[in-house]
Amino acid sequence: MTSQPRPTIADVARTAEVSTATVSRVLNGNDKVDPGLAERVRKAVDEMHYVPNLAGRALRRAQSDMWAMIVPDARNPFFTAVLQEFETVAAAKGHSVVMCNSHETFERERHYIDEMIAQQVSGVVLAATSATRTSVRRLTAAGIPVVLFDRRIKSFSGDIVTVDNVMAGRLAAEHMLEQGVRSPFILTGPKTVSSTVDRDAGFRSAFETAGLPVDPDHVLRLDLTAETAEQELAAALSKASLIDGLFATNGPLTSAAFTCLQALRWAMPERISFVGVDDEHWTQMVTPKVTLIAQPVDQLGQWAAKLLENRSTQPDDQPVRIVLEPNLIVRESSLYSN
Repeated sequence: MTSQPRPTIADVARTAEVSTATVSRVLNGNDKVDPGLAERVRKAVDEMHYVPNLAGRALRRAQSDMWAMIVPDARNPFFTAVLQEFETVAAAKGHSVVMCNSHETFERERHYIDEMIAQQVSGVVLAATSATRTSVRRLTAAGIPVVLFDRRIKSFSGDIVTVDNVMAGRLAAEHMLEQGVRSPFILTGPKTVSSTVDRDAGFRSAFETAGLPVDPDHVLRLDLTAETAEQELAAALSKASLIDGLFATNGPLTSAAFTCLQALRWAMPERISFVGVDDEHWTQMVTPKVTLIAQPVDQLGQWAAKLLENRSTQPDDQPVRIVLEPNLIVRESSLYSN
């Protein structure tokens, strides 16, 4: 059985009795097309089941209409929330979005960077796996606009949107100090991840300023995707003495720490003050509700898309660096008293 030939943009133009240029403008979301003509085009597209040839379009432009977001952990609700906001802005600009999960490994990140170059995507936003080891220059060398978000890369001088993570750590520490914490424990990530390193630094700085430096033995660094985080934290806490506060520096570690404290039967806030990062749904569904440093995920996603669009249309503009402020949300798990 012979299949019917795939309808072309010329077929749509003939059916709608308009030019191919008008069809192209309608398909690309141009709002300056006469509404009557646009409706005829959309009707013809629906009746003929026309689908644009994206591969052909990419070849003609030497680039696709696809944007890519490369994240280190797709299971982390923080990244999916940023993606949702990013995709909303991208769609309004006529871009589709693909998400790639590097699994916190440089090798996987580099694989996806090379894949995006091969696919000739029109832009990439990246939350890097490392502040020191990167393949981001491969994208810029290929002429693909790049925007970093959430995490810094030391050698990158381009566009970036991030949160003031030093401030995030300081907010957590100042709150604990106000509530009487004197011997805190920090659960943090690798030294190559700028976001958790900065939160750790801000937290320690506030305690040092108060004359209560954090004991180096009360800092536990874990792989941010470690499945054994609860067990490793439980072992570390069993060896620590006089711990009266715990700060977890990202969302997955916050979840692991809360589960660990519950398993140890360390009452919050009576036995230990607990502050985490990222305002996820579960944090208000548990007892006690979790005190958190909330990140402005909506602004992160929106700014990442805006910066990428600007870099695509104005490649010679000066690099833009956006630093957003975190917010302390006080709930029951800390030593706060109403």
